[in-house]
Amino acid sequence: MPGCARKEIVREGEIATYHCWSRCVQRAWLCGDDPYSGQNYDHRRVWIKSLLEYQASIFAVDIGNYSILSNHQHIICRTRPDIVEGWSDEEVAWRWKMAWPRWENGRWMREPTDEEIQELLARPQHMQAVRRHLSSLSWFMARSKEPISRLANAEVHRRNAGVPDSSGELCGGGDGVRRTTSSCRCPFSRICRSPR
Repeated sequence: MPGCARKEIVREGEIATYHCWSRCVQRAWLCGDDPYSGQNYDHRRVWIKSLLEYQASIFAVDIGNYSILSNHQHIICRTRPDIVEGWSDEEVAWRWKMAWPRWENGRWMREPTDEEIQELLARPQHMQAVRRHLSSLSWFMARSKEPISRLANAEVHRRNAGVPDSSGELCGGGDGVRRTTSSCRCPFSRICRSPR
């Protein structure tokens, strides 16, 4: 299959609906009973569901529906760059810092300091990029997967097992929905495949 740039599938800065899916690599099990290790990982569904809800409250990305399966997940989402345009610089800086939560006491949380917010606000060029990132499908998916990867890897005592990346496949169906696929490797990969 020929490769193409992700930007040919995902049009950053436009309101669009996508079907995204993420799968585990290296025969890893996301949820349920792992047939290889005999371990049950159903508790991870809470991590994933609550992180999707948390990140949807931070990013300008609407979650239409999702499904968390044993070794992959599906998400129907819509990017909303129009919403980000109405946010103040302070809100953008705060939201961006909130996008890096930690799992603590059964929930995702982050408390950015005033210094962190001011440091970000002092970089206007960077703030323009951050504003775009807050409605970016790539950034939303990365920030919705990397914390899960870290928790799961720590749980099975695996180090340097990778962080999420995104690659995509454009599926023609005439329904106006662009579809992308993601796996856990590198957050900056932009490889995608053309329709079969």
